[in-house]
Amino acid sequence: MVPRNSLAAWLPALALVPATAAAHPASELPSVDVGLAGLAVLALLFYAVYVVFSVAVGVVVLGVSEFVLSGSYVRAVENRIRDGPGRAGLLGVGAVVGGFVGFVLLLVVLLVLVEVGFPQPVVLVAVLPLLGGTLFAYVGSTVGTIALGASLLRRFGRDEPNLWLALVVGALVANVPVVNFVLAFVVLFVGVGAMVGQWWGGRGGAPPR
Repeated sequence: MVPRNSLAAWLPALALVPATAAAHPASELPSVDVGLAGLAVLALLFYAVYVVFSVAVGVVVLGVSEFVLSGSYVRAVENRIRDGPGRAGLLGVGAVVGGFVGFVLLLVVLLVLVEVGFPQPVVLVAVLPLLGGTLFAYVGSTVGTIALGASLLRRFGRDEPNLWLALVVGALVANVPVVNFVLAFVVLFVGVGAMVGQWWGGRGGAPPR
C-alpha cells in the first residue's frame, strides 16, 4: 500500500503538469502572429515599390507621348484596346511568343558563327534586340496598365478618363499581391498587341486609330 504522505507529496506535482503543457502553445502564438505581421509588412512594402515603379515608368511613357510625339500615342493605343481587348491580347501573345522564338533563333545563329571561326564578341549582337524587346515589353505593359485604369474609371462614369489618373489607378490594381500574377500577363499582352496593331494600322502613312 502507498503511504498517504507520499500521495500528498505527488499531488502538487501532478497538478502542475497540465498547466505546464498548456503553457507551451500559448507561448508559441505570439511568434506566429509576429511572423504573419512580418509577411504582411513585407508584402505591403513590395506592393508599394511595384506601384511606384509602374507609375514612374508610366510618367516617362505618358510624357514622351504627350510632349514629344504629335498627339497622344497612348490615347490612340488605349482606344484600340477599348475597341478590341481580345484581339489586342491575342496579337500580343503572338508578338511576345514570336519575339522570343526569333531571339532564340538569333542566338543559335550567332553561336554557330562562333563555332565556325567568328570572334566571340559577335554574340554581343544579340544584346541590341534583347534591350529593344525588353523596352518594348515595358512600354506595352505600361500602356496596358493605363488601359486597365481607364477601363475602371469608365465604370464610374468617365467617358474620356484622364490618362495620368488612369495610370495611378491601373498601377494600384495591377500590382495587388496574388492578383498581379494574372494581371501582369494581361496588361503585357494587351498592351503589346495594341501597340503592334497601332503600328500595323499606321503603315504607309495611314492615319492611326
